[in-house]
Amino acid sequence: MDPQGNSPAEDIKELVINGINMFATTSGKKRVHSEFKIVQVPKQPGSYERGYCVMLCMRDIIVDPSLLLNNFNNKSIYTQAEMGEVRYEWMNYVRVLI
Repeated sequence: MDPQGNSPAEDIKELVINGINMFATTSGKKRVHSEFKIVQVPKQPGSYERGYCVMLCMRDIIVDPSLLLNNFNNKSIYTQAEMGEVRYEWMNYVRVLI
């Protein structure tokens, strides 16, 4: 998941697939064939919000997993307001931990 639209690096793909396979092996689950699919995620509005944009994508997927099947309902970019929401949620979460 890259809000700038870059394809995943081969070494990252290999690490993720190996991690999934190790989890399946250690948990006694049947190994499954892992495959990467390119999903168009909304772009970040600027050049410095990458982490927040990834968190926003992950939150949206958790709330509505069908977004992965239809490229986030063809949403092309997150707004600054949406980025602000995830910053606020993150800030409140961290504040409780401190």
